[in-house]
Amino acid sequence: LDLSTWMLIGVFAALGTLAHVVMTWSLKYAPSATLAPIQYMEIPFSILFGWMVFSDLPDRMATSGIILSMLAGLYIILRERRLALRPPAAAAPIGEG
Repeated sequence: LDLSTWMLIGVFAALGTLAHVVMTWSLKYAPSATLAPIQYMEIPFSILFGWMVFSDLPDRMATSGIILSMLAGLYIILRERRLALRPPAAAAPIGEG
């Protein structure tokens, strides 16, 4: 590989690392239930990037796994939001129960 290819690999590695660090830092400022939909957007954007740059799409098995993973994640997000909106149960007085 020539120098320009290695430099491009280094730039993409640095950008990927920075993206993961920033996403991790964001958990200090917002609950994970708020950030999870943004993280799930990585999947379709990765597919789009792979198609545009490499003319490559996931096969049926990968697509099935992607769909299953996204549906499970979306179910958890919706369930957690519903639980967060539910009023807390009244606590029993100390010494009772």
